[in-house]
Amino acid sequence: TLAAISGRGLLMDTSPGTNSSHTGESAEKLIETLVAAVKPRFRLISGNRLAGKTTWCENLYHLARERGLDVAGLISPAVFTDGRKSAIDLVDLRTTTRKRLAVARDPQERTENGRRWLFSHDTLHWGNRVLAAIDSCDLLIIDEIGPMEWTHGQGLYNAFTLIERRAFTQACIVVRPSLMERAIERWPEALPITIGASES
Repeated sequence: TLAAISGRGLLMDTSPGTNSSHTGESAEKLIETLVAAVKPRFRLISGNRLAGKTTWCENLYHLARERGLDVAGLISPAVFTDGRKSAIDLVDLRTTTRKRLAVARDPQERTENGRRWLFSHDTLHWGNRVLAAIDSCDLLIIDEIGPMEWTHGQGLYNAFTLIERRAFTQACIVVRPSLMERAIERWPEALPITIGASES
């Protein structure tokens, strides 16, 4: 457990070449909207790999906390070893508890099954308990709802129930570009925001 988040860099995704620029709404501007409690209440954050989606969410988290807002949810910062992304963590934004969510598979295993990451079922269960315990908040951040949730009904599946309850003043939910159409179909009131430049 992290005792406290004392600086903006503690949860940051520091991947080489990560681009924190964005098109659309900045985290700073969004905070002003949140404080004013004006619509839209719900944003879908998207962007290609390494575009800076997690960094954007972390910046938003710190800005909101500086304003004294109640921030809840989960983010998934990358872990790097020798300059390469080797793992993904999952962080509870209310308690700052951090657990290992996934580790990179070795190249041969990845080739055989086509899956890049080996996920921890224990951490996913924990993440779902965190989401289930959120009854209300000023700002909800979930990074991310991906193919496991949308296609297989697995992963952080409690995110859907939490979002449907609308127990938040504002929400920012990270969704991959390939899943954005499904997300907008499910939540037509949501405002899409694209983070970063195009990335291969």
